[in-house]
Amino acid sequence: MAEKRLRIQLPFFSDSDLTYQVESCRGIDIERLASEEEDLLPQERLDEDEIAVLLADATGDDDEAYQYMVGEYISTFDEMVSSMLKVSLELTPVDDEQTRDYVYTGDYFSVRRIFALIPQGKAKQLLKRSSRDGHRCFQEELAASKAELRELLEKPPEDWSPYELGALLESLIDVDDVASDVFRSMAGSDCFFFDSAINWKAYEAAAEELRQAKDTRQFNRSD
Repeated sequence: MAEKRLRIQLPFFSDSDLTYQVESCRGIDIERLASEEEDLLPQERLDEDEIAVLLADATGDDDEAYQYMVGEYISTFDEMVSSMLKVSLELTPVDDEQTRDYVYTGDYFSVRRIFALIPQGKAKQLLKRSSRDGHRCFQEELAASKAELRELLEKPPEDWSPYELGALLESLIDVDDVASDVFRSMAGSDCFFFDSAINWKAYEAAAEELRQAKDTRQFNRSD
C-alpha cells in the first residue's frame, strides 16, 4: 500500500518574484534568438521587437509558465532543503488546481501560497527533528501558546493543516536564505520552466514567414 502523502504549504516569496522570473526568462530568450539572427542575411534578420511579438504570440497562457515555475520551485526547494536537513523530503507538486495559489492584479502575479505533497513518514521525521529543542522554534513559527502547541502535537501529522505542516518545516530552516538560494539556483536553470510554455514550432513558422516577408519587401524596394 502506497504511503499517504500530506499537503504542505511551502514558504512563499515576495509578490513580484514570479513575474520578475518570467520576465527575466523572456528577456534571455529574446536576446538569444536575436543573436541567432546574426547568422542570417541582413534583410532577413528579425530585430528584438519583432522577436518579442512573435514569442508572445507563441507562448501559452501566462498561467502555464507560472505552473512550470512552481514545479521548478518545488523541485529546487526539495533538493536544497533535503540536503540541508539530511532528510529526503520527497516533495512533489499537488496534481490539481491547488498546486499553487496566486492571483493576477493587473500588473503582475501575486503569490499567496504554494502547496506540495510530502510523505507522511517524512513529516514525522521533521517532527522528530523539531523535538530536539522541545519544539521551541516550531512554537515561535506558529505564534502559538504552549497549550495550543500541545493540542496540535497530540494529533498525528495527517490531521494537521497544510499551514501547520509548513510551519513545522519553516521552523527548521532559515526561510529567507533558503528562498533566496532557491531563486538564485532557478535563475541558472536555463529558464526551462518558461520555455516549456512556448510553442516553438509555432514561433519558428511565424518567424520564417516574417523573414520571407521582410526579404520580399527588400527585394521589391531594390527594383
